[in-house]
Amino acid sequence: MFGCATAVRHITAPSRGKAVITGFLDGARPKVWISDCGLRHCRRGLSRRQQAGGRRRDGLADSTLAGHRRDLDRRLDHLLATSPTGKAALTLKWSIAAAREKLFVFVTRRDVPATNNVSERALRPSVIFRKVTNGFRSAWGADVYADIRSIVATGQLQGWTALAAITEALATGHVATV
Repeated sequence: MFGCATAVRHITAPSRGKAVITGFLDGARPKVWISDCGLRHCRRGLSRRQQAGGRRRDGLADSTLAGHRRDLDRRLDHLLATSPTGKAALTLKWSIAAAREKLFVFVTRRDVPATNNVSERALRPSVIFRKVTNGFRSAWGADVYADIRSIVATGQLQGWTALAAITEALATGHVATV
């Protein structure tokens, strides 16, 4: 699932790997990228602390947010100073180290959400559908469902009902922005 303030796009792919993301973006470079890459694996401590701070940041002064950012950076330094023993832990450590400047952007940029909950909410209907129906029997069926979810979710961002979004898409070939 890819999304922005005005549109949502569901795609089907056998993985969530780099090739899928690169193929979808087709050279575009978002200023801010919200993802669960890696952080879901290290939720203990750092991630919970960052999310708690993110929820109350609207009422905090910029100087306080900068202090929170420094604290998170210190904690991340401590985490990265450890010596993991397993291959998966080492790979996670390298991934976090490579992305460290991007991990806490939300702390000082108020326009960036502290969590990826918007993505999780957009994916939930698809996950439930897949579990209830035990998946799709054909690739084209999965693609059609992804297209419908994209239309409905984009329409919801515009304040439209599912029926209005589907009707608009059928009439014009796309869901227009309001």
